[in-house]
Amino acid sequence: APERYGWLLYVDPELAVTGGDALELPWARLAEPTTDVLLWGEERSGGVVVDPGVMLVRRGDASAELFGAVLDACAASADATTRDAFQQLLRADAGGWRRRVALAPELRLVADWRQVVPRLRSGERALGEALWGSTTPPFATSFRGCAALCAVDGDDEPPARGAACRAALLRCFTFGAA
Repeated sequence: APERYGWLLYVDPELAVTGGDALELPWARLAEPTTDVLLWGEERSGGVVVDPGVMLVRRGDASAELFGAVLDACAASADATTRDAFQQLLRADAGGWRRRVALAPELRLVADWRQVVPRLRSGERALGEALWGSTTPPFATSFRGCAALCAVDGDDEPPARGAACRAALLRCFTFGAA
């Protein structure tokens, strides 16, 4: 029952949780009464850059308003993604959204499978080669377009669908590569 919890963890359906309990959350920022969403992001010269694939969301009206604005922005353009919508809202700050969203550039929440798979250490839940200075896998790994996982999974044919890609990625992290 979600109503029992103050914070909810959102993970995109195209992501596999690969880091297990290695995620250390910045509790000080989560305790701030103005923080309604925590996600990976950073301020750059071109503006705010975010990846909303993994987010911590405080239950409440402010979060509902923010996600309503994101969905409205996506509905307004056929090509818009949630990442685009978040970045536009945070850059424009028309609704004061920027002060409600805490960016956590130090959290390795999401990585692409192309970064993770070549570094996998067979039979362990660790990377053989450091990624971002650590052999701990990111909290979640995107398997979008991961047909090349067949090289790690030992299949002759690439996985045909996202579910097969995700299963191959999870086998790598839980039982080791073939």
